[in-house]
Formats: sequence, structure tokens, C-alpha cells
Amino acid sequence: MSVFDRWGEMVFMQQNVAVNNHSSGWDGTFNSQPMNSGLYIYQIEIKKGDGTSEVIAGDVFLMN
Repeated sequence: MSVFDRWGEMVFMQQNVAVNNHSSGWDGTFNSQPMNSGLYIYQIEIKKGDGTSEVIAGDVFLMN
């Protein structure tokens, strides 16, 4: 899972996360500092049990 700001800078990345492991998600910070409210882009690559993968992307609005 990767999260990017509107300028394309990666503000979060996490690999090998188990499904429904909420503690491994993005908490709205970058370098331990809260990010500004705004639109952020996410990209998630899901690796399936049959060896295939799927990429899901979208945006999320962070509100402080």
C-alpha cells in the first residue's frame, strides 16, 4: 500500500500487510508529523492465493 500527496511525493508505504490489519494502515502522518488536510492518492496491490495480483487505486480526503 502506498499513499502519495498531490505533488506525487510518497508519504506512506507498507508491504506484506495481512488483510484487515488496521494497525498497519496510514495514520495521516509523514515523518511522525500530521499531514495537512487535503486530497491524497492511494495505490494498493493485492496478491491473491492463485498467484495473480490486482492493483486498486483511488483518492481519500484527509481532514484534521
